[in-house]
Amino acid sequence: MVVKALIDHPVAEWVYRRANEQLSGRALSCAVNARNHLVRAQKIADAEISNTIAYFCATHATEEAVAAFIASAKKHGYRKLAGKVNIHDHAQKAVVSTYAQIISGHAEELKLAVAHNPVADDVLARVRVGDSEAVYPLRLRLFSFNEDGEDPSS
Repeated sequence: MVVKALIDHPVAEWVYRRANEQLSGRALSCAVNARNHLVRAQKIADAEISNTIAYFCATHATEEAVAAFIASAKKHGYRKLAGKVNIHDHAQKAVVSTYAQIISGHAEELKLAVAHNPVADDVLARVRVGDSEAVYPLRLRLFSFNEDGEDPSS
């Protein structure tokens, strides 16, 4: 399992610390549960107890991460859009996590790089457009997604 590399990564540590500082209620509970289940998945895999149980923990962590994302979106100005996802419906949570995986694939194709800047205590994204590149603080406004390059809608 590659969970340990993810959990111990400086960006993941920053995200988890910021989640603890800025989230509350359901969003915080789900974020903490997601990380805890990833840690459990890694421990179970390392101890060679059961691949099935390790996989279950990793899957549950993914669902908790989606629930944290949706709960956070509802509290931060996206109630109407986030309300379209039922966090109790496993199929809907799977769609959200699959969508995130598709977006990460496109980010990888674009050679998007993300790193923690300890001096500014921020996460930065290196974005390449054609032959040039720029560095920006990683924020949602950097992202829009539309496979149709002719359609100006994000």
